[in-house]
Amino acid sequence: MTPVPYQLRFIQIDRGSRNNSVDKQISDNPDFTYIYSFFAESSIYGFFVKYIIRLECFDDCFALKYYCTRSKHSQNKYSRVINIFSASETKRIMETCAMVIPHILNLHPMASFAFNGSRTHDKGGYIEGKNRTQRYRIYCELVRRLFGEQVFYISMHDEDSSCLFINRKANPDVYEAEKRLYGRFSLIFEI
Repeated sequence: MTPVPYQLRFIQIDRGSRNNSVDKQISDNPDFTYIYSFFAESSIYGFFVKYIIRLECFDDCFALKYYCTRSKHSQNKYSRVINIFSASETKRIMETCAMVIPHILNLHPMASFAFNGSRTHDKGGYIEGKNRTQRYRIYCELVRRLFGEQVFYISMHDEDSSCLFINRKANPDVYEAEKRLYGRFSLIFEI
């Protein structure tokens, strides 16, 4: 039996500072951010660890990010490896993060989504290459299995380990939307 995702808890909406920005087109500040949390269990060590999920909204697209609160003060909090979970527990964490997408679609039915499979940074100083990162490969498999392509046109970019879920209802020309969104997020997140 496949374990179900962890229980999500809505924390707050952070109202961002992009609305006050002089040039909203190139600002890297989101319009607002939905923040969720959940606790993941490590069977290896027998304790729970808190995770934060951030969905940063830029116009009609949300960038999905998450991190373990043990790394919250790290410059690389989105890419740190903490080595306390088994492979199946890691997959469960990622599935839990993906479950925020239906929540957001209930609130914003025309929303599209973006994510980047961050490059691994481990304690030994290893930094993974930019192309087809381990996180990206896992995300791609989860995306295919969990969402298919009825609601979203899924645009995967192996060269920088990023992916767009382009809402088909909101974007009749998905290829134009892909160029627009990819161009925008490549500037904001330097992918």
